[in-house]
Amino acid sequence: MNEALRLAIRGGYEIPEHLEQLDYADIQQDPKFWQALERVFERDVTDEILEEDKPYWLELATHYFKLLLTGGDVDAFWKKPIGSRSEATEAANV
Repeated sequence: MNEALRLAIRGGYEIPEHLEQLDYADIQQDPKFWQALERVFERDVTDEILEEDKPYWLELATHYFKLLLTGGDVDAFWKKPIGSRSEATEAANV
């Protein structure tokens, strides 16, 4: 989640001022967090979860919360798109 937050900030996300301390649960419920991730992620990273009638950020968030609520592997959720994006970013910065 730390890496996701870092990427979201790169995508323009600003942590709301009302959060006195970093609270991932509040951040994960903020649509602006997911919209910022959409700007950072490459669209084809999670194409298997996309539906044509929903914005990418909403599909990403829906998939995450479905995993969370059903006991799915949320760590694996973060590793796939974030790992792919981080590797690409690191390669570009070399």
